[in-house]
Amino acid sequence: MAILLFISLLAHLITFVVIFNLAKQLQSIKNEQHNDLSEQLSGYLEAIREENRHLEATLADEKKQSNHTTKQGNNHIQTVESTPIETGKSQTPPISQEPEMSLEAQVLHHYAKGMTVEEIARELDCGQTEAELIIKFHRNAYNNP
Repeated sequence: MAILLFISLLAHLITFVVIFNLAKQLQSIKNEQHNDLSEQLSGYLEAIREENRHLEATLADEKKQSNHTTKQGNNHIQTVESTPIETGKSQTPPISQEPEMSLEAQVLHHYAKGMTVEEIARELDCGQTEAELIIKFHRNAYNNP
């Protein structure tokens, strides 16, 4: 009887040790995934910031060029006679019956067709990093449930 009690206690002790180790492993996996996600988001955020700095620099250069061109254009202003405009039918474009696809849907559609991220960004007039993020988040959402 004492032997059975000893075996039972030993089995319970081993079970508790195994459960404790599994709980520690699970916690370390959660922490690792959290750290990986934080690193990925930090990387994406830094890439977006870099792209924004580049865009701001480009816009500032274009604004300087635009101001310079405008100053030159003001020196050569000519008066233009206004001509009457015929008012006939309204020139409103016909309304499309098809709903417009969201940016995310358009990015994923083009990506499924085999276009590169650069081509997608150029085609949809959005940031390359934005297109990458949409694709990566979609891939993570449907590949890692």
